[in-house]
Amino acid sequence: MPSLPTVAARLSSVVLLSISLHTLPVRTGYAVWTGIGASGPATVGIVLLGEPAVPMRIFYIAVILAGVIGLKLVS
Repeated sequence: MPSLPTVAARLSSVVLLSISLHTLPVRTGYAVWTGIGASGPATVGIVLLGEPAVPMRIFYIAVILAGVIGLKLVS
């Protein structure tokens, strides 16, 4: 039972990626998808699970998000 939400989240993630690729170039869409996949769980860990929010961790999450936004603006 606990794996059902994980399967649903992964499936919806791939479906949303395929929908976004109708309007975005593949390199930008994949970069955004990967950036969310990297920064999302880290942010959830800090906000909901009480993981340490050290300045360097916050900085690197911001760098990932800035890169994703930059790729979207350039494409």
